[in-house]
Amino acid sequence: MLAARTFLAQNGTALEPGLRAQATVVASLKEGYRDLTETFLLGFLIGRLGDIGTRDHVALAHALFRQFDARVPLADLEDRVVLLLASLHDRISLREDGIYSLLDDRSPAAAL
Repeated sequence: MLAARTFLAQNGTALEPGLRAQATVVASLKEGYRDLTETFLLGFLIGRLGDIGTRDHVALAHALFRQFDARVPLADLEDRVVLLLASLHDRISLREDGIYSLLDDRSPAAAL
């Protein structure tokens, strides 16, 4: 959540990752913090692993949400992954081989 810039200081500014963040009081969370955090994690995985593709939506759902309740339909979690991927449309591309890749060298958190 820190890397996704979702923690807000008392003055309302987002905490920046680093040593100062360790000692800064978190006053609140940025609106939409869950979406921002999950989107950051997804972008991070795509950038770090480099071979995440359309075939990996179920695995991504398990990695991101760690949902072990069998009553939650897997299709719902997959749909959530697709929605998060759609929110990254300006930062990732889908290659012809079905693999996602970052469009540039920016950190996934840069545009949050």
